Amino acid sequence: MPGFEKRKVSIDLLKHLATLSAAFAAVLAASLEYLSKISTTSSLIEIGVMSFLVCVISSVIAILILLANIENLVVIAGTKRHAILRITTGLAILSFGSGIFCVSAIVLRAVA
Repeated sequence: MPGFEKRKVSIDLLKHLATLSAAFAAVLAASLEYLSKISTTSSLIEIGVMSFLVCVISSVIAILILLANIENLVVIAGTKRHAILRITTGLAILSFGSGIFCVSAIVLRAVA
């Protein structure tokens, strides 16, 4: 099966992104009382949590598409499902990066 290992690696990467995003969103929600005392972090908290939730949702959609077509991904090349797969994978990576940026900014403001 050509590309089968690549699909498995993609699924694992998306699973890890979804797991880490859910964990970061939970940590932000759990430490909301402490973080709300720090000035100018409320918008960063909101953006971070939204970014992580977008990452989880888009990762799940991409994983479902990959799993549904694990043996015949070549068949969907050029279709709407393939476009959705590319968009959701890119969105998962970008939203995870955005969330990490927000968490880093919050931590730097908390330390300063």
